[in-house]
Amino acid sequence: MQLTLTDDITLLGQYKFEFKEVELNPVGEYFSIADVVGPGAEFIYGIQNPLYLANYSDLNLLSDDIPEALQLVVDLLAPGLPAEQVTGLLGSVLGQLDSPLPDANLPVGAIPQPGVPRNINVQRGPDIRPSDYGQWGLGLRYRLTSTTNVGLYHLRYHNTTPAPVQNYGDGVLLPANGPIPAVTTAALGLKIPVTYNIRYFDGVRLTALSFSSTLLGANVAGELIYRDGVDTLVDVDGGLLGPVPTPTRSKISQALFSAIYVFGPSPVWDAFTVVSEVGYVHVNKVQQACGPSSCSTALTYNRNAWGYSFLSFVDFRNVFSGWDLQVPIAYSGIANGQSSLLGGLGSLAGEGDMRASIGLNFTRLQKLTLGVSYSAFLGEPDFKQRHYADRDTASITATYRF
Repeated sequence: MQLTLTDDITLLGQYKFEFKEVELNPVGEYFSIADVVGPGAEFIYGIQNPLYLANYSDLNLLSDDIPEALQLVVDLLAPGLPAEQVTGLLGSVLGQLDSPLPDANLPVGAIPQPGVPRNINVQRGPDIRPSDYGQWGLGLRYRLTSTTNVGLYHLRYHNTTPAPVQNYGDGVLLPANGPIPAVTTAALGLKIPVTYNIRYFDGVRLTALSFSSTLLGANVAGELIYRDGVDTLVDVDGGLLGPVPTPTRSKISQALFSAIYVFGPSPVWDAFTVVSEVGYVHVNKVQQACGPSSCSTALTYNRNAWGYSFLSFVDFRNVFSGWDLQVPIAYSGIANGQSSLLGGLGSLAGEGDMRASIGLNFTRLQKLTLGVSYSAFLGEPDFKQRHYADRDTASITATYRF
């Protein structure tokens, strides 16, 4: 909604009547990068159960693996038994024999253990969704000159990006059997993730300043954005699991600058349009998140990150009778850091993550468009920083305008 107050001043407003989360790729789909979120997500892989015997089938009886496993089982089933000296001595002896002797695996894989879990997986619980209410925005746009506009905006919204929250408790290692009680990770004094929920953080407040103008023949624009209460990830101590990324609220600043320049006709093309954008994300402050034993404000990703993107369209008129050709070329990348605002730099992840694409779109009489394109995900594959690096794609499209 917008209301023109004067020739130069425009009042803007919005109100959302329904919360709608981002639709993610289903688990196992070509562009799905995690089995934790998205349609079909049911659990997170947890620790191996130290009391599930088949987990020891690959252990070498003539190495120091066995004393370590024995000590773990003793700690679980008989925590008061002073076995450290015995297992330590045994480990020292077997460590000396490991190299000259052949491997001898532990034959326990075929021993049945009904009801005993192989892994202590983290099961998904119900999603934590915000209400459909409380999402609104107000803005004011002012025209300084015939080519320059500035704006001020304030929004309250619910984040549509999923944030997995893990819940800690006692994992069952051996289920109860008649009068024999269950053995849990409490015997080790450990709390581990046992369930998780997908949370959508509500009540995020956004304030922004914007401008648009012309400079040296180019259309330029920029935004300064401040978010209060948006979620980001911090690493908390998960015990045996190591650092566990955990969502918490934060205050984040973001700067965006873009430019559009159109080259006129030349002997090579009929039109050439270049669009560029640079984005910067900075974490001002973060609330602590807590695990089973301690709290932390250590960011999972970086406090500062910036990236860039370029998009160009080269147009050729009437390359065949009645057919026009447009060649879109795109390139984007992360120059430094990994944004702690998830999605703050688009789908780009960590430093060195780069994307490139090129296409050919043939249009007949401004009705039928036939296109072919190739998208390349560049950089060395890395699960955390460059998770799409091996997913190049080629596509063919057909569009008809009625």
